[in-house]
Amino acid sequence: MFKRANKITALLVAAASVMSVVPAMADTTSSSRLGSKDGTIENAIAYQDGKYVYQGYKTDDDSDSIYYNDGSKDKELDDVSDADLNTTYDDKYAFANDGSDQYLVDLTSGDVTDDTTPADDADTAATKLQTKLKKADRYGDNVADGAGDGTFSAANVFNAGTEIEDSKTITIPGNKFGDNWYAYDVTTDSSDADKYVANGNHLYGFTDENGKYIDASYTANIYAYSTKEGKTVKIENFSNNYDDVDSDSGLLATLVKQPVALTQDKDYIYALVTVAITDTASNAKITGGTSTDAAALEGTPTDYHETTVRTYVQKISKTQGDQKDDAYLPKTVESYEVGNVGGSEYDCGDAQDAHDAILAAINDTDAGASVDSLADVTQDMVTGTVDNNGIVKPIFTINNGDLIAIKAKENDSVDAVTIKFKKDKVKFDSDGNLPGYKAASSTSSSESSVTYDQDNKVDVYLLEKDSDDSVDLDDSSDVKAYESYDVDVDGNVWVVADGKIYKYTDGGDMTKVYTCDSSLDSISAYDENNIVAWENNGDIYTTVSEGTAETSTEAGTTTTGGATVQTGWVQLADGTWNLYDATGNKVVNNWAIVGGTWYYLKADGVMATGWQQVGTTWYYLNASGAMQTGWVNDNGTWYYLQSSGAMATGWLSDNGTWYYLNASGAMLANTTVDGYVLGASGAWIQ
Repeated sequence: MFKRANKITALLVAAASVMSVVPAMADTTSSSRLGSKDGTIENAIAYQDGKYVYQGYKTDDDSDSIYYNDGSKDKELDDVSDADLNTTYDDKYAFANDGSDQYLVDLTSGDVTDDTTPADDADTAATKLQTKLKKADRYGDNVADGAGDGTFSAANVFNAGTEIEDSKTITIPGNKFGDNWYAYDVTTDSSDADKYVANGNHLYGFTDENGKYIDASYTANIYAYSTKEGKTVKIENFSNNYDDVDSDSGLLATLVKQPVALTQDKDYIYALVTVAITDTASNAKITGGTSTDAAALEGTPTDYHETTVRTYVQKISKTQGDQKDDAYLPKTVESYEVGNVGGSEYDCGDAQDAHDAILAAINDTDAGASVDSLADVTQDMVTGTVDNNGIVKPIFTINNGDLIAIKAKENDSVDAVTIKFKKDKVKFDSDGNLPGYKAASSTSSSESSVTYDQDNKVDVYLLEKDSDDSVDLDDSSDVKAYESYDVDVDGNVWVVADGKIYKYTDGGDMTKVYTCDSSLDSISAYDENNIVAWENNGDIYTTVSEGTAETSTEAGTTTTGGATVQTGWVQLADGTWNLYDATGNKVVNNWAIVGGTWYYLKADGVMATGWQQVGTTWYYLNASGAMQTGWVNDNGTWYYLQSSGAMATGWLSDNGTWYYLNASGAMLANTTVDGYVLGASGAWIQ
């Protein structure tokens, strides 16, 4: 380890020397201002290449309608002139509805269709799912809807047995402009109850619109404290039968209710699961839980058992893996406990903060839920806040592998909290005030006093708060907070307030990217280069492309000779960008900081993107030109950029986990370096 420490120290010294050559030029934040355009916008959806769709009008000669902008000009969409623009849908669509009539606007072309709608897609997905479930013994021919009335429909299977509102798509949140996924709830033959792991013979899972499903009712892979073994142990599978109690650990894990999909990304679904942990040791300790009733178990009870209820977030692979009774299970499942219910489970303040942030995102938002325990959360509580147009805003997102919880409160602020999935070693809290925990056979909600050995540290997999930041909103405005933020296709949170557009960065900071008119208070973001912001119930708006052009037209400083010179960003005919400083000189072969973000201008003045060598050091600039830090995946290969932006090589410690990056900066995996074994994720296997 001494050898590694020396290598990392050398890297840090090298990074410091690199930063010393970065010019300390003036912050050109003012040049990143987006100019305003006239137009009354009620709602808008940003897309790539400067394209967007909006509801409203831009001149008094225009009718109040839905328009499509192809990046240069507007086109009124007559087919949806009476509809309400709603939200994003599938890989390239805007969803609009007029009562029970649903429409999709193709954001690549502006074409409108009502031949295939979100309601049609959901019904098709339900039909395909039923066909595939019947092929598995785990479900069998008697598979029926979750409502239990025998009707296998999208409303029953995907929407908890309630009618689907015309303004809803019922897809699970997250993965903007990605594939549609649904959460399903089905019942099966009650005579086969001993096969199944949830109460009431229900089975749960997730499916895409083609019926490619993953059963989420079997694979647990959760860690719980075993009194018999005196440590936390892994419970691989869920069961509701005493016959499945593990003989070594004395533990049983039972899935109490349907998993709640908090969010998703391209590869995973992140689900909140409520689990009853039964410890059959004679001196079992209640090590966590809520006031929710424990699961009703099948089989013959053991002589002694304590059952408590806990919540976990599972990272569930969308890829199908092994089969159970012919049903497809996820290829991988990782589980992390949402610890410290009531602040009294683990001696870990970051876990408590993560728990509180998740609960606050669900409860403390405009039109939020009202639950005291995460075990009481249902799927409809996390589909986001619906505004007057029916738009659903996510309250959770995944950014660079971290869970981001968003709390947006009217006349208050938009808060973002970064929560990491961590393996940690902690001790149980010894204050002895565990609230509301119950034994399985008890109906009492009285408290139990438990004192744990402070020296007894155990390995745990926890959600832990890493960082947070917030943007204050105008407390005199009647704009809802959820209109002031959006989440882009990469999971980044964007906020507009007080004349600034902020991006919540990897470092946990609300970083100012653009300045704009202080009246703008609503936003839609596709990525950093494709944003629409507008004044709710007002008459101005801006986009990145139009606003930059407007600023360029308005910009300029008058010299003593009376001449007007160009300042700020200027886009050339070929789509590349130049930057002019406050004196009108083009920045070349140098670094510049704009809106708190570093950019590099090459020898010809063109803004660099991709890999750029400056001196002997390599940097990575994203598609918007912004210098990257942290982990970057480039064509399937992982690289690490230090806080200076310099590409790392050699041994690297990231939050206590060691990785090795070769001379080209590429992270190595599934190999051995200096006698140390690196796993599939690149992490040193200790």
